[in-house]
Amino acid sequence: MARKIVYGKRPKDSSTFVGFTALASSSPSKPEWSSPNDTAENHTNHVVKVDNKRSEIGPECKLERTLRPVDGNSRRFKHEKGNSKPRTPTTPRTALDEPEEKLSSPHRRSREGLENNDSSGTKEHPRRKLKATKVPNKSATLSLNVDGKEMTQQCLSEAFETLQISNPPDLPAKSQVKPRRTTRNRQHGISSSASGRPAHRDPLAVYTRPLLQLCVDKTGRKAPTRFSTWSDTLEPYFRIAKIAEASYGEVYRLSLKCQHPNFSRSDESVLKIIALKPPDGTVPYKKGRKTKKQLVLEEKIAGMSSVEAVESEVRLLQRMTHVPGFTNFREIRVLQGKPHGPFVTAWQEWDEGRPDEKKSIFPDPAAESSYDDSQLWAVIEMQDAGTDLEDLKMAEVGGVFGVWDIFWGVAMSLGKGEEEARFEHRDLHMGNICIKSTVPEKDIQSPALKNLDRNYNFTGLETTIIDYTLSRAQMTSATQPETDDAIAFLDLEGDTALFEGDESVEYQYAIYRMMRAYMWLDDPLADIHARWHEADATGRTWKGYHPQTNLIWLHFILHEMMKQFSTRRGKSKTAKGAWDNNIERKRVELEALLKELQDLLVPHNLPSSGLHCVKDLVALALKKHWLDEEDVTTVLAEDGNRSFLAVV
Repeated sequence: MARKIVYGKRPKDSSTFVGFTALASSSPSKPEWSSPNDTAENHTNHVVKVDNKRSEIGPECKLERTLRPVDGNSRRFKHEKGNSKPRTPTTPRTALDEPEEKLSSPHRRSREGLENNDSSGTKEHPRRKLKATKVPNKSATLSLNVDGKEMTQQCLSEAFETLQISNPPDLPAKSQVKPRRTTRNRQHGISSSASGRPAHRDPLAVYTRPLLQLCVDKTGRKAPTRFSTWSDTLEPYFRIAKIAEASYGEVYRLSLKCQHPNFSRSDESVLKIIALKPPDGTVPYKKGRKTKKQLVLEEKIAGMSSVEAVESEVRLLQRMTHVPGFTNFREIRVLQGKPHGPFVTAWQEWDEGRPDEKKSIFPDPAAESSYDDSQLWAVIEMQDAGTDLEDLKMAEVGGVFGVWDIFWGVAMSLGKGEEEARFEHRDLHMGNICIKSTVPEKDIQSPALKNLDRNYNFTGLETTIIDYTLSRAQMTSATQPETDDAIAFLDLEGDTALFEGDESVEYQYAIYRMMRAYMWLDDPLADIHARWHEADATGRTWKGYHPQTNLIWLHFILHEMMKQFSTRRGKSKTAKGAWDNNIERKRVELEALLKELQDLLVPHNLPSSGLHCVKDLVALALKKHWLDEEDVTTVLAEDGNRSFLAVV
């Protein structure tokens, strides 16, 4: 499952950074998805009471209600599942200019006032008062405030008598004022408001609710956004370019069209756009022989992601964001419709520049048959982490020095992930490791070598681990006991095609099989098919924590980097073009250590190596003085509270 994805890494000073696309919300033309002001005065659930100043109001008066929040302990209104607050309109609701005869419906007026009661979280309330003023059109403006107490039947009767409305309704008991729930609502877990207005019943919003609830932007939580609307919002501010493809998504880079005082190039974002499977029952299913069109449709849907899989990946991104060396998650957005505008152009430009054997595996979004108007998408925004290792040549990033820095940068991040979240990546190929220079605006190629007296960070390259589609992590602190609902993972036995790739084409396919055997039988070279009864008897599952899988992937990374160059003797040319005997001696020393490390991580040596996780490997490196304590603490200083030395 080869992936090439480039995204995600948080800067050291970005603790309050929300998202790169949030730039658009600061422009004069505010995007339609920008967060509204959420103030208590905007709540719509109120109770109307009338005081004793009724003599100033005549039957010809027009009522205008000034609505205010009431007691936060009110339990008369049941919200939709997943919403912590009621809807907040931007302006207070006022009475409509209705004909005078419509005021003769006391039941409608009373229930509108009583059933729209909801909590606002306040404990103090203004005194009950009434203020009336005459207006030229024979109407009066009535301002009503409440004191948070229950309105009595006598007060209600007097109010209707003053307004010359006959037969006031009985005031219902508090337990009787409940939102009406229909059979259809119960099926979808949606409640109607107490005032009778139907709740949002968009089936696509219900289907994608697990993802909508993860949106940072509040307006993005309501329903999927139109792809065209969202795309048009970004286009004035960003250049959009497609940079990679993965098995289940495409990756686009956002670059500022104009310089912004609060952002630099290192703050730029990448977007992972994932097509979502349609809801069950929305795609016609035909038994028996299927047409070519149906087969093509089923194949296309099989290549899409489920809502549950994307939800798991996003929760993992959120969980690992604060761990040094892991991608910096910013936002998720749910879209609906066909790809639009600059995204179509970016797709076509990327595909045209590819050789025939490496054309896009995804359909042309400009074609009518590619996607319909109901197509759902999940867009994950992350900070740009630089360039992945898939097509990089190690000779261009410092040679042996680059290999050493990249390997230990990844190893220390993995070890920290094991400590913080009992993390396993399970798909750490070359496309899921990104590097960039720690020097601002500095290119990663031909880095200037430095700090030869140390044992790490010779090239100034920073590594980032990305793409947690197959990963596993504990969502709570690793010091707490694991519970079933606190683990994010993907059951890899659900699609065994992952373990059936041809290793003669790519060694990566053999790594998946080794990882599986190591997880089940503690032997990466075991024949899992011949010993399946034995493996099944272990009771292990992919939900469990098996950190030895991280060691298998470290073996793969080192193998792929080391095979790019052979041992050379004599002097070595530095990145600056000068010859330096000290650099050559250090290069030979590091190359020998890398070969020793490579032998240690060979799959048939791992079971007897005494290593059970990457933390053990880092501890061994410190013991053998491959790394210094200063190297480890410097790399993981972003954690703030705990040094990695406490782990090893």
